[in-house]
Amino acid sequence: MSITANGTTYVVITPYYYAPITSMQNPVLTTSSNPIIMLTGAPWIKYSYNNCTPINPGIPGITPWTTYLAYTPYCSIAQSVEPIVINIVGESAQSLACNNVFVTVGSNSIMGLTGNLTINPIMDRAFYVTISGVKTIGIRLNSIPTSAITVSLPLISRSSISIVDEAGNPVNALIYLNINGTLIPLSDDSCIYPGNYDVYALVNNELVNLGLNAIYQGSSLEIPIFLNYTLNISIPGKCPDLNLELLVKYGNYQYTIPVSGNNQVISIPNAMIGSQIQVKLLGNGSLLYQRVMVINASSSGKLVIKPNTIDFMPVDLLNNELPNAVLNIGSLYYVGPGRYCIPVNSSVGMVIYGSDVYIVNITGGDVYVRVWTLGPLGIKTLLVIFGLLTLLMIIASIVRGLGGKRGGDNDEYIIIR
Repeated sequence: MSITANGTTYVVITPYYYAPITSMQNPVLTTSSNPIIMLTGAPWIKYSYNNCTPINPGIPGITPWTTYLAYTPYCSIAQSVEPIVINIVGESAQSLACNNVFVTVGSNSIMGLTGNLTINPIMDRAFYVTISGVKTIGIRLNSIPTSAITVSLPLISRSSISIVDEAGNPVNALIYLNINGTLIPLSDDSCIYPGNYDVYALVNNELVNLGLNAIYQGSSLEIPIFLNYTLNISIPGKCPDLNLELLVKYGNYQYTIPVSGNNQVISIPNAMIGSQIQVKLLGNGSLLYQRVMVINASSSGKLVIKPNTIDFMPVDLLNNELPNAVLNIGSLYYVGPGRYCIPVNSSVGMVIYGSDVYIVNITGGDVYVRVWTLGPLGIKTLLVIFGLLTLLMIIASIVRGLGGKRGGDNDEYIIIR
């Protein structure tokens, strides 16, 4: 008679009779004869017995772990299950140790992936691999022929990925993967699937997006080169009546510096070669100049700022300057003639004098406006001219009056020279 227990263990009783066995845990076989018991099973099934005599009847063994027993007259058999060691290897066929990978077995036990697992082969034939909190791989062991097996998972460890700069030099940097909008650190003892990832690198306390990268066994990630950068800014021109300030922006850094002289020096730590610096000159809050600079391999850069300027000349009908005329460009107002800085992309402005407003084109370098009025100087000029004309008229009248008198009967004339 053959009895199957737990799917793998067999008991054969010979020659012609049997005793009922309902459980393999401590079965008791009693008889007055000396039958032979053949026990066979997987290597992780271990037997213990007493009052039995092992024999070798010369029968070919079914498996290397078959045991033959002769008993008389009483025999007790017990079995025990030895644990199975599962060795986990990755893409490189090397043992995996991943602090972000956990294994859940059929008995709901959760184990970290430290290179190998020890399971109960009867209870835990199925298990799941969870990577960074996401259950991704389900594995079922349908057959366990030995007490130690190897399972290959399609994973690569962080240690198999190198990080270099643009010159090929190794760089010590923490790597983050953007997975579904969440930055997950790829630490030294963590593992991931091979594939394409949106990669970030933390270098010198700066989080830099390296873009989409293919990560595989032995791949290399390239990060930019950083240096401490000094920007020298020169402002040779003048902008009268304006409070000037520089606005310098680089990455998460932003500097606002009042302009007190013709030169400014700005130090930018951990600047990335090839990245951009945005420089703006503001006057009373209006943008007078802007420039985007690309950081090169040099540790310093120079920039000369020259804002756009115009010459403003308002005159009256007699071509006299109007000191009270106002030039309005954007949010800036200038009073009287002069050379002024104007906002970027300015094309038109307004000239205001009293209640009159004139629209002017400022695309050129000069704004010359003739206002339909007489300024104070023009009025004075007219008064002077009027006074001179009046004086001339009086003199002419006197001359005419004197020239009209006759001298007695002799018709003599008086000539005034």
